[in-house]
Amino acid sequence: MHNSNPRPDPSVKKRGIVLLGAGPLAEPGSSHAPGVPNRLWNFLQPALAAGHRCLAVSIEPDAAPLGEGAGVGPVSKSWQNHAFQALSVAVDDCKQPAALKQVVEAFGPEVLMGAGTLQASATACRLAGGRPVWADLFGDPPA
Repeated sequence: MHNSNPRPDPSVKKRGIVLLGAGPLAEPGSSHAPGVPNRLWNFLQPALAAGHRCLAVSIEPDAAPLGEGAGVGPVSKSWQNHAFQALSVAVDDCKQPAALKQVVEAFGPEVLMGAGTLQASATACRLAGGRPVWADLFGDPPA
């Protein structure tokens, strides 16, 4: 029997996780399922289900660069009664990550991960500051 709303395992140490990947994230109930952004979503869902505190950073072509406008910052979202923070960023925020670094440090993660794109994984590594990083590089980018 499939449990569509798993309960967090109390024996698992809860961590703050910043997940970076291509966006946009699919909206709950949407039939729109973009390919590469699903990599971010496929890592975010089990992290939330396990009870971790998550910030999902989606790299989007139409996102306003951080710092260019009031109110640009993480927003609260939820999936199956699990709350998380989401932030859309421009590619330039990954190339010059000073503003993104401030957001990440304010969130205070124990680990970072980059999902689905080389840009996401490289940015996670740049922002890690000695914390562990999981770089999800599917396929064979060096080839």
